[in-house]
Amino acid sequence: MHRFEANIGKTTCGKKLETCPGDRTWGVRRRHQLQGMPAHDRAAKGTVMRMVRVDRALDALNIAKRQAFEEAEITSSEEIVRARIATERGLAEARVSRDGEIRRLEVDRDRSVELAEIQSAIEIARATAERSSAIAASEGARAKAIEAEEQAITAREREIAERRKVTELIAAANLSRQFP
Repeated sequence: MHRFEANIGKTTCGKKLETCPGDRTWGVRRRHQLQGMPAHDRAAKGTVMRMVRVDRALDALNIAKRQAFEEAEITSSEEIVRARIATERGLAEARVSRDGEIRRLEVDRDRSVELAEIQSAIEIARATAERSSAIAASEGARAKAIEAEEQAITAREREIAERRKVTELIAAANLSRQFP
């Protein structure tokens, strides 16, 4: 148990009133001791007791303030963590959305490339078909030209053969007139 000096708020051990273990039980024990003391000592001790009560009340207020501050810090850190989690969740959702959009754009691009390849193949097939029909028409015209040329040659040879026949008949008729 610590005794108090005339300096109110200090103990004889040199510790502060808040940290001295003797001040926690001082009130109950001292009240019993103060009843047998002279009035002026009791008044001084009463003042000390009031000061101790005030100091205890201040200590209680400081403790309450410290607890409120710590609770506020905890609440603040929890809110910061919640905000960080919400931000990370929002970023993750944005990434997922962006990745989906990129995939959609890639699919659209692939589809466009495929359509362009199909259009190109169709154009090539159309050009090939036109070329084939042009070649076929050309071959048909060439065949007709060859046939017409052969008919012309045949007709000419026939004419030549007929003229020769007629000339031979005339020559034979002339010979038969000369040598009856």
